[in-house]
Amino acid sequence: MKKILLFLIGMLTFNSCTRPQNELNQYFFDINQEVSIAVDEHQPERIKAIYDRELKKYKEFKTNQYLISSKFVELSLYQNNYNKKKQLLLYKLIQINNGQYNYISIVCNYHLSIQYENTSPELSLEFLNKAICLDEKSKKKYFLPHLYHQKGRYYYKSKDYNKALIYFNKSLKALDKNNILFIASMHNNFALCYYKLGKTNLAIKETNRAIQLLKEKKNKVAEDDLFLYYILGNLGDYYMELKNYDKAKELYNAEFNFDKSGNFLNEIMGPSKRLFNLLTLTNDHQGLKELIVYLIKKEEELVTIQDKIQANKFIQIYYANHNDFQNLKIFSEKGIKLNDQYKAQVEKSHMETSDLLNQYIIKNVNQKYDYEKKRSFLLKLVFFLSIILSATIIIYIITHNKKERELMENQKIILEDNKKLLEQDLEIQDQKLKNLYLRLNLKMETEKAFLESLKNLKKLRIQEPEQILKDLLLKVTNLLDIDKRDYDLLTESSLQNEHFIKKLSLQFSRLTKYELKLCVYFRLELSSKEIASFENTTPNTIRVYKTKIKTKIGLDKNSSLDQFLKSV
Repeated sequence: MKKILLFLIGMLTFNSCTRPQNELNQYFFDINQEVSIAVDEHQPERIKAIYDRELKKYKEFKTNQYLISSKFVELSLYQNNYNKKKQLLLYKLIQINNGQYNYISIVCNYHLSIQYENTSPELSLEFLNKAICLDEKSKKKYFLPHLYHQKGRYYYKSKDYNKALIYFNKSLKALDKNNILFIASMHNNFALCYYKLGKTNLAIKETNRAIQLLKEKKNKVAEDDLFLYYILGNLGDYYMELKNYDKAKELYNAEFNFDKSGNFLNEIMGPSKRLFNLLTLTNDHQGLKELIVYLIKKEEELVTIQDKIQANKFIQIYYANHNDFQNLKIFSEKGIKLNDQYKAQVEKSHMETSDLLNQYIIKNVNQKYDYEKKRSFLLKLVFFLSIILSATIIIYIITHNKKERELMENQKIILEDNKKLLEQDLEIQDQKLKNLYLRLNLKMETEKAFLESLKNLKKLRIQEPEQILKDLLLKVTNLLDIDKRDYDLLTESSLQNEHFIKKLSLQFSRLTKYELKLCVYFRLELSSKEIASFENTTPNTIRVYKTKIKTKIGLDKNSSLDQFLKSV
């Protein structure tokens, strides 16, 4: 259901705030004034006469203006705001108007906003914002006070009471100063917001202001009194909040008795609910009994099923509290039937709405099809060219993708070959390093032996040292041979170490030059003792540095620094 409505909005998004007006809207404004007077005076036959007049003009002149005016007046023939035919008529009017007259666009969006206020608040707000946008641009304030009021209601229902106050205040400022009923209504709305915000005294002040305005209003009609007593009921809610139950009861009774004695039985459940809650709270058994007896008597006369369900609910609660199980059973069964009726009514309403909207969509689709049929040759040509273009694009994409795949396969092969070469190179480098370590150890041992021979030579003071000198000469020669063999490898390792140090320093700028140098040794998996011998320090010092480096890099105690450095 909601998707269908959103589709319709998308299809009918012609209500642009930037679209220029084709002509003035005064004609429709004047018609609305005529219709409004007829509505206020409860003269449906007069509304029908205005409708027939505009329809006759359309049949005579065949202009879009009179078709729109006749449909516009027809809206007022449906007094029920939630009539499904009225809803469909609004969409039809939007389509016919097609944004030509802002006044009509404002009216339609405003009424659609009211239609969906309870069933789809977000959709309602969409229509409402379009209407406000157009009305603000027109600078005529056709419906602006009512539109602001409607938006304030939206925020009130969304429990954003501060925003609601802003829009109620905007509505009040935009209202005609002679429109006492609506001005009083705005002060009542202020009171409702203050009450929800916990400012009960301010709520009472605003309500009394509204009551005073209504009491002073001249030429009052029945609806003015109905609204006055409704506000008195609200005032009773505020005194209930202050635990002034006597005052609240007085006000509730005033509202209840007015609705009961007048022709407003359809409004009786509001004050009944208020009275029921108060009498229950204050344990007023006699008052409760009188209320329940009245509701039982009037239950069948209530207009809506919702009101009947509400009355039945109060009756059931009353009998349950008094352990009257026989009557409780009777009204429980009745309540079940009422709920089933309400459920069936809601389902039927949804089905009717859905059917109407589907008919509307299908009708628009058929109209679109008829229009497109007249241009079939061009469409066929466009379709044929589209197929050729699509086929060309598809072939290009397939060919391009095939080349891309081949290129990726070739790159994959190259990468795999490079990976194998790198692995082989790493193995060779690893072997070279192992040989270098062996020769370093050999050199160290040779140097130690050389020094030992010198010490012995000095210590023994041999007269003929030729043999020892020959031995020393041999050892020096061996040292030179080792250095010569390792020169190229050392040169290569030095370049690799420089690259490694540069990369590591970029990743971990906190490492010092000395720590970076030690990282080279750790990467080669040299022991602390071996590194200490190279750096002329102690193994403990090297271990301390290793811990510092791991901390700066972000490794925990159990992680291997050597393996991490190899991955850099």
